[in-house]
Amino acid sequence: MSKHNNHASNSPVVRPAHTVEEFMELYRKLCQDTGFQIAFEPRWAQSKDTGDYRLVIISSVVPLPK
Repeated sequence: MSKHNNHASNSPVVRPAHTVEEFMELYRKLCQDTGFQIAFEPRWAQSKDTGDYRLVIISSVVPLPK
């Protein structure tokens, strides 16, 4: 057991309900049905504690491109 992941051995194994391919098809259909998709945008953010900059990923729901 790793000292960095002590709780892992006590955690139940989670089995996905769908394959990756099934998930992708369900997500594609959801996007088509709703007209929205999840988009990700990288941004630089300054730390309030240290003042240095870090790359963060901002997610949002946006309309599908026409």
